[in-house]
Amino acid sequence: MPEQFSLSVGGVQATLRDVVLPNGLKLDSLSVAGEALAITSDPFTMALKEPGRAEVRLRQPSIEAFLLPQLPDTLRDVTIRLIPGYVVANATMRVMFEMRGTAKFVLRVVGDSELHVEVESVDVFSGVAKPMIEKQLAAINPVFDTKDLPLRLKLTSARIEAGEVIVEGLVEGTP
Repeated sequence: MPEQFSLSVGGVQATLRDVVLPNGLKLDSLSVAGEALAITSDPFTMALKEPGRAEVRLRQPSIEAFLLPQLPDTLRDVTIRLIPGYVVANATMRVMFEMRGTAKFVLRVVGDSELHVEVESVDVFSGVAKPMIEKQLAAINPVFDTKDLPLRLKLTSARIEAGEVIVEGLVEGTP
C-alpha cells in the first residue's frame, strides 16, 4: 500500500486537462490559481490557505460525448451547437410520427455548486416536446457538481461562447 503524503506549495497556477468526472462528463480544462496550496494523498484533496480562482472549460465535442448517449431512443439525428448564450440542439423526435425541431438551452448555476441545463425554448410542438425534454434534463442535471472535484469550489458564473462553455468559480480557502 502506498504511503500517505502531504505537500505544501507557496502558490499555484495550474491547468488540469481532460478531467473525467464520475458522471462521465469530461472537463477539457480545469485551471486553478491561488496562494498556499496544501495537497494530501488519502483522500486526495487540494486546499488553498486563501481563496483562489478557478475556471472550467468544456468544449462542444466533450458536451456531445456526454449528452448524446443519455438521450432517449425517440430522438435521432441530434446535433448540438454552442453559440453565444445558448446550447442549441436540433433533432428528429418520434412520438406518434416524426417531427424535426430545435430546442435552445441555457446554463444556470444552482446553489453555488451545481451547473444545470434548462430549456429556454422549443420551436416545434412545444406543448408536447418541452415537458419530455424537461423530464430528460431532470435525469441529467446537474451536469456538473463541484462535489466531484478534489477541491472546494464555489461556482460564480457560467457562460456559453462559440464552441465552448466557461464556468468560473472561487476556490475556497481552508476553514
